[in-house]
Amino acid sequence: MRYTRIDTAFAPVARGAGAILMLHHVRPWVSKDFAPNRILEITPEFLKDVVEIVHEAGFEAVSMDEAYRRMSGESDSNQPFVSFTFDDGYRDNRDYAYPVLKQYNIPMTVYVPTHFADGRGKLWWLTLEEVIRRSQAVDVEINGAQLQVSCGSAEDKRRAFDQIY
Repeated sequence: MRYTRIDTAFAPVARGAGAILMLHHVRPWVSKDFAPNRILEITPEFLKDVVEIVHEAGFEAVSMDEAYRRMSGESDSNQPFVSFTFDDGYRDNRDYAYPVLKQYNIPMTVYVPTHFADGRGKLWWLTLEEVIRRSQAVDVEINGAQLQVSCGSAEDKRRAFDQIY
C-alpha cells in the first residue's frame, strides 16, 4: 500500500491521533554469535530512517507533554504526532540517539530508573545474556524445578536463553 500511495487516502481515518515509539538501545551494530537482546537495539542509521519516514507520512514530532495534550483533547492540532521515548536510560541514547534527533530538532524523552542513575541497577535480561555467553551450562530453578541447561554452542545458548527467559 505504501508504494502505491493508497495509504495516504486511508490515513485520516485509519492512523489514529499519533504514535509513541518506545525504544531502548540506539548504537552501531557489533556482530556477535549470541545476541538474544538484539531485539531491543536499533542503529543510528535506522533511527534516522524512521525519523524521515514519519516526517514524510505527515507526522509531527512532539514532546510527551504535547502528546498528552493532543490525546486528552487539550490541543487544537489535528496533525498526527509521533513521540520518541527511550527506556532504561542507556548511555547510547545520549551518544547516538540524541545527535540524530537533535539534527532534526526532535524532542526525546528518556526514562531513567533511579537505581541506574545511582549505579546500583541491573537489567536481568542483560545479566542472563552475559551468564549464558560465558557458560558451558547453567543451573537454574524455574517454578520450583531444578534445571540444567547446556550452553556449549551458539544454538545451545539461544535455546537456553529462550527457555530461561
